[in-house]
Amino acid sequence: MNVSFSIVESVDWAKLDSFPDRTLFQTKPWLDFVVEAQHASPVILEAFINNQPVGFFTGLIVKTGGVRILGSPFPGWTTSYLGFNLNRDIDRSALLEPLAKFAFRELGCWHVELMDRHLTVPQVDTLGWKFRLFQNTEIDLAPSEEDIWDRLKGSCRT
Repeated sequence: MNVSFSIVESVDWAKLDSFPDRTLFQTKPWLDFVVEAQHASPVILEAFINNQPVGFFTGLIVKTGGVRILGSPFPGWTTSYLGFNLNRDIDRSALLEPLAKFAFRELGCWHVELMDRHLTVPQVDTLGWKFRLFQNTEIDLAPSEEDIWDRLKGSCRT
């Protein structure tokens, strides 16, 4: 399998936002906020497998002590999952090593961190990468407000 990436120079935000695994933290307004707050440069990469487009990667580059680092995101950015937005049935772990190589060679970064809600411990563990688990609570906002409140424990409602 041949995995490659290219920098998206002119971002079609509607196309990116159409991916079902897209989150609030990958939208243009949120990225603009992080760019301003962290003095970062946004990076949107298109991912290809065997020269066929399979999705995108969202990250931001910051410079610390003269060193470029790619965060998707970094702790302290008040930003949750960034990472990939991919077509269904794509093995995200197959893109990790090629992403790191692209970041080091093409983007001139010395370090990469990413948080992707669809990567599993076994996928990352087999690569020998250092990782930590992120615990979070998510609430599905699709039901009515009354249904959402009914599902919450009494102590959580306040």
